[in-house]
Amino acid sequence: MARVKGEKECDVCSEIFRIKNMKKINQTYYCHSCHTKYRRDKRKKLIEESLDKEIIKELDKKIREEMPCFKRRKEYARKYYLTKRKKQGNEYKEDKTYEPKIKKKVKIKSNSYITLEERQNILRILMSRGMDFEEAKERISNLIKEQRRVRTQMIEEGKKEGEINKYFKEAFNELTA
Repeated sequence: MARVKGEKECDVCSEIFRIKNMKKINQTYYCHSCHTKYRRDKRKKLIEESLDKEIIKELDKKIREEMPCFKRRKEYARKYYLTKRKKQGNEYKEDKTYEPKIKKKVKIKSNSYITLEERQNILRILMSRGMDFEEAKERISNLIKEQRRVRTQMIEEGKKEGEINKYFKEAFNELTA
């Protein structure tokens, strides 16, 4: 059989493959399928020769359960089974263990809390008025605590979120002015 440049014959099964798809181990070239067989046999031999066979088997089992590719295969098999049953019109049982992915909730920005930029602005203003860094920092933390207290109080009174936000916007404008 004539070989093209860049191709080589597998030393085990004697089929012709591209060199870039072959593996070279101990001066012998293996195709993909022969290489996997070689690695599998070598792994079995190493496990049999080792002293801790049970420990290795337990660890191997744990790794297989935790690997995402095996989880994906399991999930794919489950979905395939369900769709096949639906097409045939047969009844099927859903797994109770399956949990759908939880969608993230979009957070609405509440103006009732001081953001990092606002904190930095307040810190600059307080320091320009003649306060030390530590005193200004303490004052800001007290402001935040007071803000939380007022917010819970307003919620208990039954005020709406829009009213609370408007109140805190006005209070912040007074602080920075």
